[in-house]
Amino acid sequence: MTAFHPNNLSADAWHIVEFAEAWSPFGGPPEEELFVRFGMNRSRFAEVLAESVDQIAHQLRPARRRPSAPRRPLHPDTSARLTGSQRKPDVQAARNST
Repeated sequence: MTAFHPNNLSADAWHIVEFAEAWSPFGGPPEEELFVRFGMNRSRFAEVLAESVDQIAHQLRPARRRPSAPRRPLHPDTSARLTGSQRKPDVQAARNST
């Protein structure tokens, strides 16, 4: 019998996910098998399985960088210089200035 140990969630997480995966083609494990192997009923197993999947996903996910501060948009002239494009003259402004 394998007992569920919260302080060793990593090894238990993999074991629970593999067990659930093996039984998935058959609609999940029988209630008796869950109690014998893990000492829990079906609803508790579903909770632990969800926690295990979350933990494994967290372990496999690459480390995230801290979010950077929001940046102000660049001035159109600066943006044009950086991208190498020329800013088109404002035709309406040119007409009004004459």
